[in-house]
Amino acid sequence: MNCVMNSKILESGLIQDIFIQPLAGDNGSMIGSAMLKYVEKTGRNDFEEMRHLYYGTKYSNSYIEKMLKSKGLRFEYLKEPYKQAAKLIAEDKVIGWFNGKMEAGARALGNRSILSNPTKKKNKERMNTIKYREQWRPLAVSILDEYKHKYLQGYIPNCADFMIIARYIQNNMQDKIPAALHVDNSTRPQVVKKDVNESYYNLIKEFYKITGIPLVMNTSMNGRGEPIVENPEQALNLFNNTELDALFLENYFILKTNSYEVNKRCSIMERSKENYSRWNTITIKTFRDVFARTLAFLF
Repeated sequence: MNCVMNSKILESGLIQDIFIQPLAGDNGSMIGSAMLKYVEKTGRNDFEEMRHLYYGTKYSNSYIEKMLKSKGLRFEYLKEPYKQAAKLIAEDKVIGWFNGKMEAGARALGNRSILSNPTKKKNKERMNTIKYREQWRPLAVSILDEYKHKYLQGYIPNCADFMIIARYIQNNMQDKIPAALHVDNSTRPQVVKKDVNESYYNLIKEFYKITGIPLVMNTSMNGRGEPIVENPEQALNLFNNTELDALFLENYFILKTNSYEVNKRCSIMERSKENYSRWNTITIKTFRDVFARTLAFLF
């Protein structure tokens, strides 16, 4: 999961290519165990390279419609939700995108994601505020496969599909996508291929048609200290308690200004600011305590 270290290994000159199994942690040990047993039983080592992580749960439109009606919410059914999603992102709205099978692992790869426009630096700040994260923390970009070399420097291995390696933004593109830049002008890309995730590809392609930019900002759909949302109820709860502007649940669309009273939205925004401030205070205090204890130990 260490994107910087993975990049250093690739650039070390010691290897020609790299593939990092994206579940390289306790949750991925089952894959290694299954592969080892397969080799022991068959004597074969004919594994194909992993192309996606969409192995989780999927919820039907009928399930989502029933849930939304039970909440008394106003919503809209869209035949092609990616078009409305791309339009809102281009208008600098921050949206929740809940679509298809959930991703395995710690990265949101376009099925349980919070998305925004990379052309405005303020959108990076908004996304970090929504998640109660420190403002220095970087965000990822999801970029169409056919444009990756136009925006990203250097060799781009296949594991870049999993948001697991860092790349620098091309110098002539940095001013166009300021929200995508980390302090060193790098980013953590997810390369999106149409034959792997067509609905997410279509969303980014539609955004490109509107703006001329073939990538969007992407972070996982969860609050601080919480796992990525798994079901529509969890997604709706996050939507209710953050400054997300819109939520897409498969083919269903909820716009906060249509579905919620203005005073409720204001209270949500105030609570979000309070929570963000509280988390920053806790983080600063924690670092201060650790630093003090380290000095005491050394001296």
